[in-house]
Amino acid sequence: MSYTNITARTAAMFSSREKEINTLIRIISTNQEHITKKLNSINQLKTFIQNPENDGITIKVWDKLLTTLDQILLESKFPALKLAAASLLGSLLAKHSSYGSFNWLIQRLDQAKDTRILYATAVKQFMDEADPVIIQPVITVVLTKMQGLLEETIPHELLSIILHIIQFCCIYYPSYFIQFFQDMVDLLVGWRLHPGLPEAIVTQ
Repeated sequence: MSYTNITARTAAMFSSREKEINTLIRIISTNQEHITKKLNSINQLKTFIQNPENDGITIKVWDKLLTTLDQILLESKFPALKLAAASLLGSLLAKHSSYGSFNWLIQRLDQAKDTRILYATAVKQFMDEADPVIIQPVITVVLTKMQGLLEETIPHELLSIILHIIQFCCIYYPSYFIQFFQDMVDLLVGWRLHPGLPEAIVTQ
């Protein structure tokens, strides 16, 4: 097979995959599709971006995909779709993040309280999936933001996510966590004494 034929086949394959991801993005962004189809498309998008062969295409549609997921978190009326989009956002940043894009996500935690849980879910997903080389430069940013959230009055669901992130940092990045240890202990003791705290969070 000639070089020209190989190049043509590669270009055709790239074009087909680009069309696939754009179709999936369109499905999750339009109001005309059924919620089940949207959720299935988000699962397909996650599989797509986790395939190393699709890295170039994912980067090409990065801004479009990021904007679409952000719009879902802010505007969708379907809680299940919002949660799935938050998880996908975390996975996307874990696979292809830069400091700037992750910092954008952290700043989103300053949004209205009803969306904080979603963006925190994305941060949790990022921490669970990202390579240590990607996580290490943002650990201080993450811990600073988590500490700041603990100083506020927040829902128990958000508190549970924050505790997961803190535990992750404590276990895998103790040299960074030690700088926050005393303040975190003081804040967590205060939360432990908070009336009505669910037993599951106390155990966590």
